[in-house]
Amino acid sequence: MRSKVVLLSSFLVLAGCESETVKKVHVMDPLAGASDVPHEPREKALKEKVEADPKDAKAWFELGEYYEGGMQYIQAAEAYEHGNALMEPGRYTGGHYLLARVYLRLQEWDQTLAHLNEIFKLEPKDPKSACLNPHFREAHYLRGAVFYLNKQWHPAKREFLRFIEIGGDENRVEEWLDDIQAQGE
Repeated sequence: MRSKVVLLSSFLVLAGCESETVKKVHVMDPLAGASDVPHEPREKALKEKVEADPKDAKAWFELGEYYEGGMQYIQAAEAYEHGNALMEPGRYTGGHYLLARVYLRLQEWDQTLAHLNEIFKLEPKDPKSACLNPHFREAHYLRGAVFYLNKQWHPAKREFLRFIEIGGDENRVEEWLDDIQAQGE
C-alpha cells in the first residue's frame, strides 16, 4: 500500500493555475529556479527568500517543493500552507493541490480530502472545460487514491473514471481499476 502512495506521488507535477478556465492560466514550472546549488545552501537561500518577503507565495511554494523533493513532508506542508494562505481564496487551485499531494504522502486522509474539496468547488461540470486545468484531473486521481488506499472501492472507481473522463492517462489507473474490479466493484 505504501509503495502505491510513493508511486502515486512520483506522477504528480507542480503547477499553479487559476481555477477559472476562461481566464489566462499561470503555470509554475517545477524546474524553474532549480540549480546545481548544493543541498544546504539551496535550503538556506530559499529560507532567506521567504524571510526577506514573507508575503511571496511563490517563494513559500518553492521552499515547500524543496522539502517535498527531500521527503521532508511535514516541512513541505508547513511551507505550502504559508504560500496557500497568501493566495486569493476561491480562485487558485495550485496551493490546495500541493497540500493535498503532500498530505496524501503523510497519509493524513482528512487533510488530503479537505484540500481536494476546495479544488472540486471550482471544477466545471463540463469535462471539456474541466480538462483545461490539470489540477482538476489530478485531484480526482488523488481522491481515487485516498479511497483506494482505504479500501473504499466504489468511490475510488468513480474518481478514477472521472480522472480518465477529463483527460487523465488511462494507463495510470488501469492496474488500480483492475484491482477494484477483482474486489467485485
